[in-house]
Amino acid sequence: MSWAFGPDGTEYALISRDQWLELYVAAQDGDEDTAVDTLMAIKPQHWPPPEAILDELPEPDSGM
Repeated sequence: MSWAFGPDGTEYALISRDQWLELYVAAQDGDEDTAVDTLMAIKPQHWPPPEAILDELPEPDSGM
């Protein structure tokens, strides 16, 4: 797995075919544990843990 940067600085993961297949099958099967494990294995080390990212997300608007 490696990383590439877009013209605007966005990071893109270049993952193996096996990693992509594992993630796709886990998502299709609803296997959250395997999907999260796969994502954690391919995320760059400088990204914060998922809990920190989720804590930064705004609360959903309940008025919809």
